[in-house]
Amino acid sequence: MQSLLTQNPKALLTPFSVLRSPSLTPFSVPDQAFDRGLISFADDGEILISSCLSAETCSLLGIGKELRVAPVHQANRPFLAFHRERHGFGV
Repeated sequence: MQSLLTQNPKALLTPFSVLRSPSLTPFSVPDQAFDRGLISFADDGEILISSCLSAETCSLLGIGKELRVAPVHQANRPFLAFHRERHGFGV
């Protein structure tokens, strides 16, 4: 599976990039989980966690409901919608 950033590397350059959130530094565990479709985000910034990840695994990785990106700029919403659809998040 190709990283969404590989598909659109200019996404990091926009001032509204999802990954510019202080909680999602590039190459962090949440960033890698996002690229692999294990987490995604709703348009309001709420984290969505794949059912493939157990509560124990999330705890070990530091992934929890407190992790969110906010604010989600309007320009990022189509990107997040694509990501959610591609990885099976039913939001």
